[in-house]
Amino acid sequence: MNISSRVIRFLQNELKERGHSLGKIDGRLGPKTEKALRKALGSYKDQLPSDWEDWPRTRLFTAYVQVRCNEEGVDPGPIDGLWGSQTDYAVNVIRENILYGLRVPNFRDNEELDPHRTHQWPLQTQAEVRK
Repeated sequence: MNISSRVIRFLQNELKERGHSLGKIDGRLGPKTEKALRKALGSYKDQLPSDWEDWPRTRLFTAYVQVRCNEEGVDPGPIDGLWGSQTDYAVNVIRENILYGLRVPNFRDNEELDPHRTHQWPLQTQAEVRK
């Protein structure tokens, strides 16, 4: 995953606002930002997998983003530190809300879509995908 410096700065500002010291806001995922992420995620360890403390910076970053999406009421999928389509969707929902005041619906299984669909493709639910 390639994280833009603009996104990292946004997260660094938020960490700082929440009282996590990380030094200069520079748009880099350096050791100080990693330390702040670890401290911040420590408050959510009951929501994280048991091996989360062994994750690299990018995965910690993603896990924190996922936790914050949950707090904003947007489902990013499991808090696993992996940036998938549902996390990406959740981040874009929040981005649209911040930039334009829009609130689009949460990511949802396609079984909730038009019940009068004409194609014969099978439906996939999150539960089936996980199986």
